[in-house]
Amino acid sequence: MVRLGKKLLPPGVLAITKDHAGRAVTLTAERWDHIVKGHPAMEGLEMAVKRALENADEIGRGNGPNIEIIYGRNLGPARWLAVVVAYEEHNAGFILTAYPQTKDPKASEKGKERPTEAES
Repeated sequence: MVRLGKKLLPPGVLAITKDHAGRAVTLTAERWDHIVKGHPAMEGLEMAVKRALENADEIGRGNGPNIEIIYGRNLGPARWLAVVVAYEEHNAGFILTAYPQTKDPKASEKGKERPTEAES
């Protein structure tokens, strides 16, 4: 059984945490499997993802409405850890993906660059 504080998590949910703005963000088992399959270097870095969300060093816009890329510095296998979150109208968020990134987020924001295989 997985718990968050004193509450039981719904089936398929690995974690619920608060982001830098106090919004609830959910990580599902399905999304974590997606992240680790696409970026094997992320294996075992669930707590680093949580820290990036809670203590955002940089925040960028995602490729759609209500999508943010939250960056944590020096939390994983690369200089930056990027966490892509989709927020709903009531401010609850869901992690879409996460990946290591060597390039500065401000440079990536300008060109909307994605990580290369060498960065994963």
